[in-house]
Parts: sequence; C-alpha cells; structure tokens
Amino acid sequence: MKLVSLLLGFGGGVLFCTTFLHLLPEVKEGLEHLAADGKLPELNFSLAETLTCTGFFIMYLVEESVHTHLRKKQAHRKENSNKDVTKSTNELVENGQTLANCVSGHSHYNGHGHSHHLPVIMDEKDDFVISSLRGLLIVLGLSVHELFEGLAIGLESSASYVWYMFAGVAAHKFVIAFCIGLELIASNTRQYLSVIYVCTFAIVSPLGIAIGMFLVGEESATANGILPVLLQGLASGTLLYVVFFEILQEHRTGLQQYISILFGFAVMFGLQILTAHSHSHSHSHSHDGHVDVHSHEVNHQENDHDHKLDSHEHIYSNEMNERILTDKIYRVTESIAETVSNVLSSTMKTPTDVSFRSSSNETTLHSNRS
Repeated sequence: MKLVSLLLGFGGGVLFCTTFLHLLPEVKEGLEHLAADGKLPELNFSLAETLTCTGFFIMYLVEESVHTHLRKKQAHRKENSNKDVTKSTNELVENGQTLANCVSGHSHYNGHGHSHHLPVIMDEKDDFVISSLRGLLIVLGLSVHELFEGLAIGLESSASYVWYMFAGVAAHKFVIAFCIGLELIASNTRQYLSVIYVCTFAIVSPLGIAIGMFLVGEESATANGILPVLLQGLASGTLLYVVFFEILQEHRTGLQQYISILFGFAVMFGLQILTAHSHSHSHSHSHDGHVDVHSHEVNHQENDHDHKLDSHEHIYSNEMNERILTDKIYRVTESIAETVSNVLSSTMKTPTDVSFRSSSNETTLHSNRS
C-alpha cells in the first residue's frame, strides 16, 4: 500500500503539471486567438481561469450530489431494516417466547448482523459507485484534451512536423496513461470498467488524428471554433479537482509523498521542455483551434498562399495592361508615321509634276512655231 500511495503521489504531480503548465496555457492561447479573430468579445475578466473554476465546481457538484443520493438511499434502507427487525421481534413475542430472549436476540442481531454487516455492504456499494464515477470523470477530462492533441497532429501538413507532434503527444500520453491505471487500481474500479476506460482513453487520439486529416484543406468551425477551447478549459478544472481532492488530500503519507509528487511534476516538466518544439509549432497559431491551435497555422498558410495568388494575379493583370497600352501606342505611332510619310511624299511629287508639265508645254510651243 505504501508503494501504491507513492505511485499515486507521482501521478498527482504529473496531473498537477499537466493542468497548470500544459492545459491552462493552451486554453489562454486559444482564447487570445479567438479574440484576435473577432470570435470572442472583449471581457473584463480572465475567461481561461473562469472556465477552469467552472470545471472544478462542476466536478465538485457531481461528486457531492452522488454522495448525498447514496447517503439518503442508505438511510432509507437502514430504516426499512429496523422496521423488519421490530416486526420479527413482535412475532416472536406472540409465539410465546420470553421478552428477554427476544430483546437479547434483537440486540445480538442488531449489534452484529445489522450494524456491522449491512453497513459494510452498503459502503462497498457506495465505494463502487464513487470510484466508478471518479474514474469516468478522470478519463473523460483527459480524453477531451487528447482528442484535440490528436486533431493537431491530423491537421499538420508537413511530414516532419507530424513526427515531432507524434513524439511529443506519445511521450505525454504514456505518462498520463500510467497515472490513470494507478488511479483505477487504487480506487478498486471493476476490471471491465477499467478496460473500458483505458480503451476509451487510448482511442481518442487516433480518432482526433482521423478527424484532423478529414478537415485538412477545409474551412471547419470544429477545428477553429470556440467549443474546443471551452471543453479544454472545463477539462482542466476537472483535473484540478481530481489532483487536490482525490489524490493529494486522500493519500497524504508525509514527506515521502511530497517527494513523489515533486518527482512526478519534474518528470512531466522535463517532457514539456523536451517536446516544446512540437507543441510550440502546433500551438503558435489559433488554438486548436485549441483546436486548435494548428488549424490557425493551416489557415495562415492558406491565407499566405491566397495572398501570393492575388499578388501573381495582380502582376499578371499589370503586365496585360502594359501590353495593351504598348500596342495602342504602337498603332497610334504607326498611324502618325504613315500619315507623315504620305504628306511628305505628296509634297515631293508636286514640284516635279509642275516642272515636267512646264517643260512639256514649252516643247509643244516651240514645235508649233517651227
């Protein structure tokens, strides 16, 4: 049990680092890009932290509601059990047994049969429901994040960056999956439920990659909208509740647990630094839309491509206009040159004709005189 407690502390440190150094910054970045694109109005409060707190209180409300329902159900069953014991005691009295024996039998049954065994059974059922709900919420909270991580990979257009993203997400998910397994074991979750939870967590990243590949080259509100950022913000609050109320508070074993938590935080922080290149590439644009973040880069590249096309079209249009203008100038110049040439040729022919006609007339007159 001591080893399990230390491993849970390690998992708590991992989730602590994931929440504050990975999820929350991504939510902030996604909201900033949405505000810059005009998809969110200017607010007088920090929306990222508000979403995180909302997820925290939703998790708190769900678990307290389940606890309240189970306590009422247990109290109702205790009341019915006491009524059944009283009824059986009266029947024994009517059958001629002594009241002392009845009371003795009742006190023995109530002291050992009811007070010990029945509450134990009810506690086991309560623990099963609570642990199952806790495991479900942990897996759902992390699966939302992993879905959009996979979406970021699927939206990558460069093969090299796909491998960078794959390595970063795989290393991150390996540690998270280890922590989920520890939490499911420590909470005594049924085996078939544990298998379902782990399979759900395992399949969300490939599902996100498939969705991202489908959305490449398309204008998609899913990849570049508000919903992914909101879900990630709520998921970060859910994980925050799990870290503080389900791991750190319930498994406090002294300085050794503190060291294990710090070690888990350091491991995740190291992975965060090592995979910073892939994550900075995928989240240097609009989050994911968050999603991602990566869809903004794709759109940015498409916009750059559109600008280049517009620039080429503009240059081509200018060249066509210059050619047309040059042709017009050439035609006008050619027409003017032809006109001038005709005028000059006409001017040169006129004196020659006059002199020729004058010479011809003189020859005719001379001949007549002779």
